[in-house]
Amino acid sequence: MENRDIALPQVSEEVDKPISGSIVAGKNQTLVSIIILAHNQIEYTRKCLDSIFKYTDVPFELIAIDNGSTDGTLRYLEDIKEGRVEIGGWRVRVDEEGEVRADKVRSGKGKRKRRERTEIKEFACKQFKVIRNEKNLGFASGNNQGMAEARGDYLLLMNNDVVVTSGWLERMIAVAERKPEIGIVGPVSNYVSGPQWVKEVAYDPRSLEGLDQFAQRYAQNRNGHAKPFWRVVGFCMLIKRAVVEKIGGLDGRYGLGNFEDDDFSLRATLAGFESWIAEDCFVHHFGSRTFTGARIDYNKSLNENWEIFKKKWGIPVEVNYGAPYDMAQVLRQGFIPAKHYYPLNPEKFSASQGEELFQSGDIEGAKHIFNRILEGNPKHVDALNNLGVITFQEAKIDEAISYLKRVLELDPNHLDALENLGHCLVARGAYWEAVEWFKKASDLKPDDTRLLNSLANCFVQTGEFAKAEGIYARSHQLDSTQSPVIKILAELGRLKEFKVERRMTP
Repeated sequence: MENRDIALPQVSEEVDKPISGSIVAGKNQTLVSIIILAHNQIEYTRKCLDSIFKYTDVPFELIAIDNGSTDGTLRYLEDIKEGRVEIGGWRVRVDEEGEVRADKVRSGKGKRKRRERTEIKEFACKQFKVIRNEKNLGFASGNNQGMAEARGDYLLLMNNDVVVTSGWLERMIAVAERKPEIGIVGPVSNYVSGPQWVKEVAYDPRSLEGLDQFAQRYAQNRNGHAKPFWRVVGFCMLIKRAVVEKIGGLDGRYGLGNFEDDDFSLRATLAGFESWIAEDCFVHHFGSRTFTGARIDYNKSLNENWEIFKKKWGIPVEVNYGAPYDMAQVLRQGFIPAKHYYPLNPEKFSASQGEELFQSGDIEGAKHIFNRILEGNPKHVDALNNLGVITFQEAKIDEAISYLKRVLELDPNHLDALENLGHCLVARGAYWEAVEWFKKASDLKPDDTRLLNSLANCFVQTGEFAKAEGIYARSHQLDSTQSPVIKILAELGRLKEFKVERRMTP
């Protein structure tokens, strides 16, 4: 989600020229849901929120997700809500419904300050919500929580190590409102990959001294300039609500982070939306603070998620990270809801969606959906059964058996699980154990030739040829077109004769 890029075609011709009209037009009619995800790194969260409260004039709601922090981040967010700390020149009070009232802190004579009461309509932040997770759910899942709570016309995902500048949000909205097809907009920054990167900056990137002055000069020089690009990096991503309604949220299979923003942008492209860069909007990005603080190997995470991305999108395994690859075939497939829509809420995942992904070859996607279903409902038998099938095909027999036995503890007559458990035991060579489960399945569906054949095969493997012959005969009676069964019956007849001859020989 930060300092990396892959080669994909742009979604349209590059347009690098001013946008006509006022950049603040319609701001009073627009509500933006700003979603901040934080896992520790409280000092950066302070800088981020302070800049938002100081430099944001467009009406917004702030949704802060504390992703299992242990450094006092949650207490800090609560202190803001209760007016115990000053933020961006304001002290705010948040009621039980999340509605905000604010006091503007202004400088008085000497070192004293005075507070001036303002009405809600004069303060840009309309709501402030805090979501607490007991553990770090990762970039995608945490942001999806925030998006599920959002009520804005736009949803803006922002890392907690971003510092915004004067007029930042108006400029991004101006690009988004240029035409309906624009669905995602990103700013430029000092720490980001691809065309959003500004190589030379004239301010101190550590102390941030001179940041706002530099950003204003940069905005004036590039006023109204914007260009399309296939991907917007997720450190600061403005998204129209229509995009989320069409493609859902971020794909959680990428874990703690990396490539979920590439994935999101690509899915948006397939759904008919364009991604653009607001070249006159500069924000500062410290970069990789969460990874560094959590002592996560960023490059390792990057390469692991690149492998996930390749599998999902059908990129050949031999393509290395950073190497160009023509995605024209992927882009031609169009938007397929079962493959490209990702629900914001785990309870909205369906087993059928996972099964469709499995049938399409997206095994990792299917596994992720079934696991998310189980997070919300650990007793979901279809999700458990499907995971049993997948792990069986991955040759993880013990794991598959574990899933299937959990299904049968919940539903002893689950036909698919009975049959699947039988096949797992056959793969182990435990034919007598498999007989038990195939019998139970066959009792539930006595005319199923597939079950009868599986049961008969177990008897063949254990040398019980007479029993096998009787069951195969029943299967043949139900469906006489089964040529393999005809051949097996003939062979069983010879085996029985051979067995009798051996017994009679002195």
